[in-house]
Amino acid sequence: MPAGRPEGGGDLLLAALAGQIPVVLASRTGAGSVLARTYGFAGSERDLLGRGLISAGFLDPPKARLLLHVLLAGGAGREEIAAAFRAAGGHSQP
Repeated sequence: MPAGRPEGGGDLLLAALAGQIPVVLASRTGAGSVLARTYGFAGSERDLLGRGLISAGFLDPPKARLLLHVLLAGGAGREEIAAAFRAAGGHSQP
């Protein structure tokens, strides 16, 4: 399972959700960032980011969840959320 991709059509579900609500892609490895341009197959990070998921960059899942919660509670829209993750996660969106 290269780079921890979603199984069994999970990529399609995530893409559909990302069209309706902000969906953040975070790495559970314990260190390092979400890959951005390494793999290009269906369900890869490049595919998911291209379908509208927002990269958490170097933020781990708990930190990404907390940042998303604060942004949503403050009424931030998708573009504001993506900009906040670019700034906090230290990584640009493709």
